[in-house]
Amino acid sequence: MRALWSCCLGIAFGAACAPAAINLPGFDSGGATPDAMSIDGTPIDAADGGVIADGGAVIDAPVDTSTPLDVATDVPAPTPCNVAGDCVSPQVCLGQVCRTAARCTGSTMCPGQVCATALGYCVDCNSDRDCSAAQTCSDHACVARPLPCTSDRECSPMGQVCDAPSGRCVACNADGDCAAGRYCTAAHACAAQTCTPNQTSCVDLMRQQTCDARGAMSATAACPGGQTCRGGRCQPTTCTPGMTQCDPATHDRVTCNPDGVGTSPTPCPTGQSCRGGSCQVRVCVPGSTTCQDARTVRTCDADGLGTTAAACPAASSCAGGSCMGCTCTPGAATCADPSSRSTCNSDCLGATVTACPTPAHAMSPTCSGPGVCAFRCEAGYGDCNGLADDGCEVALATTAAHCGSCGNPCVAGSACAAGVCASGPSGERIFTTSGSFVVPAGVTAVSVVVVGAGGSFAFRVSTQGGQGGGGLCYRNDIPVSPGTSVPVVVGISPASGGSGGDSSFNGTLVARGGRATTVATGGAGGGGTGGTCFNGGVGGNASGYRNWGGGGGAAGYAGDGGRGGTGSSTMCLNDATAGSGGGGGGGAAGSTVGSSDDISGSGGGVGLNGLGPNGAAGAPNCNTSRTCYGYGYPGGGGSGGSAGTGRGGTRPECGGTGISGLGGNYGGGGAIGRGSDGAVRIIWGPGRSFPNSAM
Repeated sequence: MRALWSCCLGIAFGAACAPAAINLPGFDSGGATPDAMSIDGTPIDAADGGVIADGGAVIDAPVDTSTPLDVATDVPAPTPCNVAGDCVSPQVCLGQVCRTAARCTGSTMCPGQVCATALGYCVDCNSDRDCSAAQTCSDHACVARPLPCTSDRECSPMGQVCDAPSGRCVACNADGDCAAGRYCTAAHACAAQTCTPNQTSCVDLMRQQTCDARGAMSATAACPGGQTCRGGRCQPTTCTPGMTQCDPATHDRVTCNPDGVGTSPTPCPTGQSCRGGSCQVRVCVPGSTTCQDARTVRTCDADGLGTTAAACPAASSCAGGSCMGCTCTPGAATCADPSSRSTCNSDCLGATVTACPTPAHAMSPTCSGPGVCAFRCEAGYGDCNGLADDGCEVALATTAAHCGSCGNPCVAGSACAAGVCASGPSGERIFTTSGSFVVPAGVTAVSVVVVGAGGSFAFRVSTQGGQGGGGLCYRNDIPVSPGTSVPVVVGISPASGGSGGDSSFNGTLVARGGRATTVATGGAGGGGTGGTCFNGGVGGNASGYRNWGGGGGAAGYAGDGGRGGTGSSTMCLNDATAGSGGGGGGGAAGSTVGSSDDISGSGGGVGLNGLGPNGAAGAPNCNTSRTCYGYGYPGGGGSGGSAGTGRGGTRPECGGTGISGLGGNYGGGGAIGRGSDGAVRIIWGPGRSFPNSAM
C-alpha cells in the first residue's frame, strides 16, 4: 500500500512509478513529492512502520489503508514549466514544474533541504548525494532513477516508455508521448512548449520570430527587402518609410509611416503646396484665372504651383481673366465722327477712336463710309500711288513721271518744270581753276554753286589755331545770253599759307574763302553774297605748346560747316562738330597728352552735286597706345565732298599720308597744312536747280 501511494504520487508529479522519497517540509504540492504525512494531515510517525523518508531512510510508521487515496483532491496537479518565466511569482521553475520555494543564502536556512546558492532558493537537492540511493537529482528535485527495460510494456505502468538504445524507462521518445502543450526533449523529458507551434510574431519592425512545429523554440529572421513586420508577420510595404509624397486630394505633404504602410500628414508651411514630394512656394492662387493673351485664359493649378492654358471659345476673347463674347470684328472700322475713325481692337472686345491722319503734303482729312479716312493734297502734290500712309508723295511740278498730274509722264529726254514737260538743251560745267564760261546755244538761264577755298597754314609755330573752311553760295535761274562769255573765279588755298581765295560767277555770286590764323584763335569760316549762302566752319583754337586746333569744314547747301576741335595739353578732347545742311565736318585737334609730335585733323570739304548727308566730325586718337595717342583725325566730307587728309601727320604707322592737314575737297580748312581749293559748278536745262541733289 505504501509503494502504491508512492507510485501514484510519483505519477501525479511527473516521476517514474517507483518508491520515492517523501520530501521534507519546504515545498508545497505544486509538482514535487508531497511531505510525508497521514491521510488526515497528521505527520507520519516512524514507529508506524515503513514509509521511505527523504534521503532514502525508512520511517517506521503505520499506513492507514482504510480510506482510499484521492490524489486529485489531496495533491493538486502542478503547473509544468521550462523556465522561471513560465511560473507565476512567487513560484519558480524547478524540476520542470512551478514550485513555491523559500529564499536562502545557505543550507542552514532550509530545514530538511539544501540551499541552491546560485538560485538563492531552498531545494531538494543540488546533487545525487542529497537524494536516496534509488533517486537522482534532476533540476534540484529528487526523482526516481530510471528503471531498466526492453519494451514499453515494462514502463507503461509508470506512464513511461522504453528508450531502447539506453535500455531504460523514460518519459518520452517522441512528442506524441507527451501531454498536449508539451514536447519531448533530447533528454527524453516532456517539457512545456515555449511557443505555439508554427506561430509567428514580430520581434520589432524589421524582424519576425517563428515558432517551430514542436513549440520547442523560436527562430528570428530579418524581413525581406521591401517588407516590415506587423500583425505578427513580415508583409510588403506600400511606401518607403520616411519618404515624403504629396496627397493628390489636398496637395499637402505626407510622410510614409515607419512600418511602410500608410502615411501621416506633415503639412507644408503657409503659402506652400506639395509637388514631387517637397513643399514649394505657390506662384498663384489656386483656381484664379488670368489672360495669357487675347485668345487664351490661364488657370492656376489646384496646388498653386503652375498654370494651365486653355483657348477661349470661338468668337470670344480673354479679358480680366475670363473669356468674353466678341463685340466687334478685329480690325473693322467705322466713322466715329466726320474726321475720326473707330477701329475694333485685336481682342474684339472694344474699339479705339483715332483722328484721321494728315500725311505729308495732305490737308483736310475726313472719314466716310466703313471707316475710310480720306484727304486732299496740297497744291502741286499728288497721291499717285494710292497709298494713304505716304500721303501726297509726288511733286507734280518737277516729277517727269507725273508731270502736272498723276499718270502724266514726260517723253524721254524731256524734263518736268512747273508741272509742264519741257524740251531744250541740258548740261553742266565744273570749274576747279579760274576761267570763262561760254553760254551754249539755246541756253537762256543757268543755276550756279560757288565754294570758297579753305584757309592755309602759314608756318609751324608753337601755338596756332586751325584754319577756317570756305563758304558756299548758290543761285538758280540766272539769266544768260547764248554765246556770251561769263567770268568764273576759283579760290585757291595758298601753298605758303594764308586765307583761302574767293570763288565767284560773273562777279555777282561770291563765296568767301576761309580765314587763316597764326595765333591761338582759330580762323573764321568764309561766307558769301549774291545768293543763298552759308558759312564755312571756324578753325579750332590752340591750347599750349604744339596743341594745334583742327581745321573748319566747308559750308553746306542748307547750313554751316563743322567747327574744328580744340587742342589740349591735359586731355584728349573730342569737341569738333559735324557739318550741318550737308556741310563738311570739322577736323579733330591734336594733343600732346600722348605725343610730342601731334598733328591736328583738317576740315572736310563739300560736294558740287547738291544737298547730301552732313560731314562727320573728326575724332582724336584717344587710344592709350603711346605710339599714336593724341593725333587728330580729319573731318568728313559733306554732300559728297571728300574728307580731309593728313590723319596721323607724316607718320605712316599712325595712319598718316605724309601730308600734314590737307583740307577736303572742296573748301575744307587746313590744320597744319594747306586747305582745299574752291570750285564752281554751272548747270542748265529744264527743271535743273540747286540744292536738288538729283539734278
